[in-house]
Amino acid sequence: LLVPGALMAVMLGLMIIGEEGGSVWLFFSSPITARSLVKCKYAFVIILSCIVTLVCGAIGILVARPSPDIAIALLIESILLIFALGAVSLGAGIKGADFAEAPRPRMVRPLTAFVYTLLCLVLALAIFSPLLLHAVTMGYIPIPVPLPKIDLYVAVSISAVVALVITFVFYRIAIKNAEEFLLRAEI
Repeated sequence: LLVPGALMAVMLGLMIIGEEGGSVWLFFSSPITARSLVKCKYAFVIILSCIVTLVCGAIGILVARPSPDIAIALLIESILLIFALGAVSLGAGIKGADFAEAPRPRMVRPLTAFVYTLLCLVLALAIFSPLLLHAVTMGYIPIPVPLPKIDLYVAVSISAVVALVITFVFYRIAIKNAEEFLLRAEI
């Protein structure tokens, strides 16, 4: 339930601007604002990643048969990951876009992709950590150290707050990167 949609959001966000290639001049010649560019690309990343999550989640639920509480919590967690990691990777994709088509198209600079993929992994762990703590305290993941119990709904709520903060901050960064991206065309 967690990995496919989040991974799709990261990969799409990183590549969505750079895949324009030589036709990037359409962005520069159209009267598009940075906010509308980010809104459009972010919506595409979110919608496609949510579709992947629903399809893979349905298959995962049929195969693993988790309890309804766990299935709903993981579905909510997956959507939170998609929104947060989509904003992070979109900002990185705008900043590190590579439009070179020869010798082969790259879409994003390798160092940018590597650094922001690691950042997405760290942020995903930060978002998922309250649920991981719940799994440990409930005995699903055995560890020898006793920890205070955390309720599933509290864990999901903490994850939601962390994800919303990350989403808000990196969405603003994506808009700032898009403004710089569109300003490069005017120079």
